[in-house]
Amino acid sequence: MSTLHEISGRHSAKPEAEVLFVHGLGGDAYSTWRHGPDNASLWPSWVAGKYPAMKVWSLGYAAAPTKLARFKGWFSRAQRDQGQSMALPDRATQVLDLMVQRGFGQRPILFVAHSLGGLLVKQVLRTAKESVDARQRAIFERTRGVLFLATPHAGADLASLADSFRIIFRGTVSMEDLRAHDAHLRNLFDWYRNHSVPASIQTVTYFETRSYLGATIVNPTSAHPGVGKDPVGLDENHISISKPGAPDSQVCGALDQMIHDLIPGLGTTSVPAPGSPPPLPLAVRQPSPPAIHPQIHLDADLRELVARGLLHHDTRNGRFDLHPIVRRYAYDRLAAPDRAATHTQLRDYFAAVPPPDKVTCLEDLDPVIELYHHTLRAGQLDEAYKLYKDRLDPLYYQLGAYQLIIDLLRPLFPDGEDRPPRLKNEGAQPWTLNELANSYSASGQPRRAVPLFQQQIAVRDKQGKKRSVAIGLVNLAVAQISVGALRATEANLRRSIALCGEIKAESDEAIGHQELGRLLAYRGADAEAETELATALQMFENQKLVQSQGVVWAYRALRKLLRLRLIACEDHMKSETSDLPSVLASARRAKELADECARTRSPNERDYVRAHWLLGAAHRIAGQPDKAEHHLHEALERCHRINVVYHEADILIDLARLRAATGAAGDAQRLTEEALLIADRSGYVLQAADAHLELAKLALSFYAVPRPDPAAAASFPAQVRAAVGTASPDQRTLALHHAQKAHRLATCDGPPDYTYKAAYLEATALLEELG
Repeated sequence: MSTLHEISGRHSAKPEAEVLFVHGLGGDAYSTWRHGPDNASLWPSWVAGKYPAMKVWSLGYAAAPTKLARFKGWFSRAQRDQGQSMALPDRATQVLDLMVQRGFGQRPILFVAHSLGGLLVKQVLRTAKESVDARQRAIFERTRGVLFLATPHAGADLASLADSFRIIFRGTVSMEDLRAHDAHLRNLFDWYRNHSVPASIQTVTYFETRSYLGATIVNPTSAHPGVGKDPVGLDENHISISKPGAPDSQVCGALDQMIHDLIPGLGTTSVPAPGSPPPLPLAVRQPSPPAIHPQIHLDADLRELVARGLLHHDTRNGRFDLHPIVRRYAYDRLAAPDRAATHTQLRDYFAAVPPPDKVTCLEDLDPVIELYHHTLRAGQLDEAYKLYKDRLDPLYYQLGAYQLIIDLLRPLFPDGEDRPPRLKNEGAQPWTLNELANSYSASGQPRRAVPLFQQQIAVRDKQGKKRSVAIGLVNLAVAQISVGALRATEANLRRSIALCGEIKAESDEAIGHQELGRLLAYRGADAEAETELATALQMFENQKLVQSQGVVWAYRALRKLLRLRLIACEDHMKSETSDLPSVLASARRAKELADECARTRSPNERDYVRAHWLLGAAHRIAGQPDKAEHHLHEALERCHRINVVYHEADILIDLARLRAATGAAGDAQRLTEEALLIADRSGYVLQAADAHLELAKLALSFYAVPRPDPAAAASFPAQVRAAVGTASPDQRTLALHHAQKAHRLATCDGPPDYTYKAAYLEATALLEELG
């Protein structure tokens, strides 16, 4: 469903023109166009404030690129509405009908389009021109200009476009499924080039020059719509280009110039520029005559403030917001006591808002977050801590809002994160350190988590809180294993187990054994790993801890998968799939226990992520690509649902292995590069080693080379020899580069005992053959 949001113009007696903002995939009518957290920084609102005689609209429509169908549905009538998707021609017809209903076509029209929204605008214009309805044709005839921002018009096929959108929006788009739709874009490109100039439609184009999450979608070639001046590059990325930071920014100026050139005589009002004081306040009114209700004057004042650009009116939610520059100007001029008093008043206001019966989304916690914010700004750090602990618990376990938690907790550390939080309660300090560290760890920032865990352990050690120390040591070890600090991980886990044994904390001790089992599996100590996991499972079963039992079964599946890799590194190996039934049984048991936990208590999304990932990996090795695809995509989607970064690279690497094994080497390359980007950004050493290994194998066309003995499972060294023997010098050079990086990363704390064993042996085999 499409919706036209009227930003301004409702009270204008005779609007002289209209401008329509159109977002693309992953956007919406508001967030695409604002750089701040609220609509006071909304670009369409600035336009409305500056041009009171212009109607300003923002189009909203379903455009979430989370599934393949939602992306490829843009480009073909064969793809009808699936979930939230709609074919581009159908979407254009719907939008055009909506525009007619809202009176478009009676006055000059300008479009501002971001990303794939530009393709929708071109399709709307084409549909309008070819329509038998005179009211729809009038929309084409009254269009005066289009401002394209990072729209991929031409020069890049949909495969590369899909890959970039997968990185930015975490969608799952396949090259093969999209290639057939390139023709539609080429046809639309030619149509706009041939029809916009005769219709005197001015075209202005900007594109990004910075990458976002490693992806640059639109370059100068693909940005060119075939008409108008050459596209202008901006020092922005694909997301930020549509979110100007101030009304005098370059893209705002481009729209102002279009309005000046194409709609002469349109009246303007000033919008304050960054760093300058706002316009003088409205004159103070004389008291109203008693017969006139004061609400009339209030409404008039509010409208005038909106017209001056000092106030934003969110008509959808019935809210007014000061322009951010005005807000900052006023706030900076408040004396410290007045600031504290203002935040105290706001704190009291939000404290009176009743809590929701049930938290289902982040918006349910908005009043509590506002209350927390104003409590902090009023200087009441201890009260803010208590409020967070008592009422914001769903942020971590239920909503996965890890970055928001970090933003909320960091103000409790005014002396820096290398010092304890400035809280009077000694027990509050280590709790806050642990909460912030866990949020860093969960959001893919383990190196920032480690020193915070160490601080928390030191405080608890000094307090003599052995159980808290034991728990902290496990949390620390989990962060350390991801960055390849295997020796320190083992020392901390063994110390935690010993402390738990002293104080008879069986469930905490079991967690130590569980994590030690996982560490030993990565180190290649298979028998010891199974002993630790079996010990943990027995303890959890004694205490009937269902969720924890599921984690152990997942780790057992992981141990067995790593063992298969170790076996394959031996030149005289047994059948590669001999242990597969056991791997599948362990992963299935992990999922069964996750289901049981969801029925009896509440679902734990991380457990489902692990179970589906390991099931997908096992089915891949078993030669069952459809089942592998299902489970790996389920794992990836659940990962994104709660913003869990840790397992994402592992899942992408297994998806890459699956693609490579089925002949889609291009997809495998892009998936592996995406995994490496995540691993490098987060400092995940073990996953980065695996990603470089896959890139080395892909460079050698490893998966495409026939096995020496097709009737039997070949060892990894034998397969490497066959691949190297058919590789070109350039392929060998690239493979050597990645193999060296993999070897260095997998070395961790050094052989023989503290390497990531499976990756270390595979990298060694590659290096031996590559010389």
